[in-house]
Amino acid sequence: MPTWIDHLGSARSALMYCLLTAGLLAGCSTNKEQMLPHGQNTMMDVWNQGTTGSAGSSSGRQLLDARSELRRPIDVRATQPLQDSAAYTRTAQNEIYSQ
Repeated sequence: MPTWIDHLGSARSALMYCLLTAGLLAGCSTNKEQMLPHGQNTMMDVWNQGTTGSAGSSSGRQLLDARSELRRPIDVRATQPLQDSAAYTRTAQNEIYSQ
């Protein structure tokens, strides 16, 4: 003989199935353009905007070009002391040969 708990469980499961079905149907009722509009931007426009930080990609590109022109080459005289001490640096090869 069924009790009131059995009827309550089936009513809950029926309600859950109805809510699940309604949620799935609501998710399928829209399209890609409505959910994710992209406008007139191409992938290159999005990339340039993200890498330069602004929508004006030409001004950002000019800034990068100016920075690259201002970079100085490494001064050979400044790195000379590092090269002089390289002969006295312990390496795996030096340790093997010294044994």
